[in-house]
Amino acid sequence: MSRDVMTAGSKTKVLEICRMMAGDRTGSVVVVDRGAPVGIITEYDVVKALARDASRIARLRARDIMNAPILFLGPQGDIRTASNLMLLERVRRIPVVSRGRLVGMITDRDTVNALRMEVERLENTQDRLKRDMAHDHLTGLLNRSILEKILQREFDRFKRSGGSLSVLMIDLDHFKRVNDQLGHPAGDEVLKSLAHLIEGHTRRVNAVARYGGEEFVIVCPLSGLREAMQLGERLRSLVAKKSFAAAGQSLHLTISVGVAAAHKGTASPESLLKLADEAMYRAKNTGRNRVCSSTK
Repeated sequence: MSRDVMTAGSKTKVLEICRMMAGDRTGSVVVVDRGAPVGIITEYDVVKALARDASRIARLRARDIMNAPILFLGPQGDIRTASNLMLLERVRRIPVVSRGRLVGMITDRDTVNALRMEVERLENTQDRLKRDMAHDHLTGLLNRSILEKILQREFDRFKRSGGSLSVLMIDLDHFKRVNDQLGHPAGDEVLKSLAHLIEGHTRRVNAVARYGGEEFVIVCPLSGLREAMQLGERLRSLVAKKSFAAAGQSLHLTISVGVAAAHKGTASPESLLKLADEAMYRAKNTGRNRVCSSTK
C-alpha cells in the first residue's frame, strides 16, 4: 500500500487537478470532503470530460467528474481481497480508509507485486521442502533414499554405456563408545564433523550420503577400483589425523572403509552396495582403521 496519496477537495477545479497529476506524474487523485474520501479521479476521467465538452473544462470541479460510488478497503483488508475487488469492479485503484480517513492507496501494480512475492515465497518454500526431503537432517548430506535413486541411475548408465562406477561404504569405528561415554549430542557433533570432512575431500561429481547411524556411502560414477581405493585411503588418513571436538573434549577416531567397483557381472546396484558393505566389515574384522576392497 502506498501512503503517499495525492488528494484534492471536492470543489477543486479540474484544471488544477490536471496540473497536480502532471507535476507529480501520478495517474489518480482522491477527492476528499471534510477529510473523508468521497471519490477518485483518474486520468481516464479527465479524458472523458474533455471528450464530452472541452469548452467546459475550465469550469468543472472535482465533484463533477469523480468516480462514484468509490470503493474502499479497510486497513485490515488483505491484498487478495483488494485484487478480487479490482477484478470484480474493473478498477485499478482502491483507497484504504481507517475511521473515515484516507490512509493509503492500493493499485493494480501493488497487487501484482504482492502476488508475485507470494508466488516466489511459495516456490522458495517448495524448494526448501524438496531439499529437506533429499538431505539428512543432522549432517546435511544426501539421505539414504536419494542415494539409492542416484546409485540406480548411475548403475543404469554403467550398464548402458560402460565406463566406471565404484561405491565406498564408510563406518566410524567404536562410535558407540562416544555416545555411551559423552552422550548422544556429542555423538551428533562428531557425525557432523565427519560428514563435513568427507564431503570436503570428495569430488563434486561424487554423491555423498549418510546411509544410517554412523555409516556413510560415496557413489563414484567416474572412478574405477583403484581411484576409489585411493579416495578411501585419503579419507582414512585424514580422519586418523583429525582431532574431533565434542563435549569439551578432543577425540581421535578412525574409520573402516569398504570399496567395490561395478563390472559386467554385477547384477544390481543393491549387489554393488552389498559388496562394499562386506568389504567394510572385513576392514573392521581385520583391525579397523583400514580400507578393504571387494574380492568379487
